[in-house]
Amino acid sequence: MIVLSKQNFICRVSQYVVLMFVFIFQISSGFCGTGNNRIVNNKIITDAQVGPVYTFRHIPLSMFFTKRTIIVNVNNLGTEPLVNLTVTLNITGAANFSDVKTVSSLAPGSSTFVEFAEFATYTMGINTIVVTLPDDDDNSNNQLTYIQNVNPGLVSFAEEAPPSGSYGYNSDMGGFMYSYFSTGISIYINAIRIHISDDVNSIGKTVRAILGSPFGTMQVLWQSAPLTITADHLGKYFQFNIDPPYFNTQSAAIRAGLLQPIASQAYFPISYQDEIPKRPGDFSNVYRYLGGNNFGGMPFTLQSRFMIQLLMNNYVLPVNLVEFKAVNKDLVNELNWVSTQEINFDKFIIERSMNGYDYTIIGEQEGKGTSASQQRYNFIDSRPGDGVNYYKLKMQDLDGNCKYSEVKKVIVKSGIRFTISPNPASDMLHVKYYSNHTGNVKFTITDLSGRKILSSTKYLQRSADKIDIPIADLSKGIYILQMNDDASIIAQGKFIKM
Repeated sequence: MIVLSKQNFICRVSQYVVLMFVFIFQISSGFCGTGNNRIVNNKIITDAQVGPVYTFRHIPLSMFFTKRTIIVNVNNLGTEPLVNLTVTLNITGAANFSDVKTVSSLAPGSSTFVEFAEFATYTMGINTIVVTLPDDDDNSNNQLTYIQNVNPGLVSFAEEAPPSGSYGYNSDMGGFMYSYFSTGISIYINAIRIHISDDVNSIGKTVRAILGSPFGTMQVLWQSAPLTITADHLGKYFQFNIDPPYFNTQSAAIRAGLLQPIASQAYFPISYQDEIPKRPGDFSNVYRYLGGNNFGGMPFTLQSRFMIQLLMNNYVLPVNLVEFKAVNKDLVNELNWVSTQEINFDKFIIERSMNGYDYTIIGEQEGKGTSASQQRYNFIDSRPGDGVNYYKLKMQDLDGNCKYSEVKKVIVKSGIRFTISPNPASDMLHVKYYSNHTGNVKFTITDLSGRKILSSTKYLQRSADKIDIPIADLSKGIYILQMNDDASIIAQGKFIKM
């Protein structure tokens, strides 16, 4: 038997009363706690978020391009200030580098940019860049991975992703849309590659590529011959070659972009990608173009990045891709492309995405090594997805360096698609189909009046398959093959019986 003294009893009762009061206060105020996961009004108390990461998607070796830093955006999504938050950078692959920075204080709802120390890369290949924050009440947003291509001389801010939109000027106006490249050393620039938008109003219009002075009043250092945009230019990169290469000594920095002359009709010739929030600094800007060599006012900074690439230090792409097409043909999507030059080239890797961002490898085609003649390639995607299919080619040389093509889109209608062969036919009808339908489907042959001639049922799954239908006993004429489910006709086609 346990006996409590009056003092202990009163103390225990007092503790219970205090605990009950605290519990009632927590419930009424929306505050509750279990371990480290404290919640206020359903908002996580401590939640730091990392991203996006800002750097170059393609970057040259350090002996050709010394200015290489990683900047990351850090957000406080919680309800308490973040104090002495460590932000850790780890780079593996072509480079091996790590750095740690500390954010002394970050108020709730605020964000800040963190810039790491510069790093060097003297080996070509892929950098895997990982930025990590300490554990908190939501660890799902505490780490971000970014992939960077290190190559002999290609530099680009733009991602290997579709454009967000197009930029240009209204009627009776012109402009210079450019990116600012800070290289750190004097360099030879061989070419500017600019992604021409898919704006059809740009067809027939003239543009130029320009290299401009990096600071102060805009001065033209080099300009290309005029390019008259055609339908074939839309939605892909166009390379403006600089021959002989331009040697830039302008404080190891330069502006590179597209000049849109003054025109009577509005058009939007250059592609851009959204960047939210925009990285610090003036890296994508626009000048008003007034004609001649005259540019007006101060440059306007965009909340996005232009799809512009620089080729420098006699950098040569491992393959010169002059044509890339993707089309739907009945049950399959067919890809065709043409190269006119391959140097130390290994293979094409075909990648497909159903959302325009997450790509998977669906096949490969061997290259020709080194060739100066035209080469044609073909690939069949026999299992395309329903809706929009995005395709791109990863072009890889024998040293492992790679470059991506522009992205092509193919729309595949959902349902059942089939082909009939031969057509005309005499004895047997071969029906190849692709179905996203699961269940019994009835194959029915009717004449043109709708009279049923033959019928059979097959259980379909979401796959590609074929069925052979004997038609030797049919009279000569034109017939209709239908595929029906329980409710309606879901596919049909005509054939001729010989």
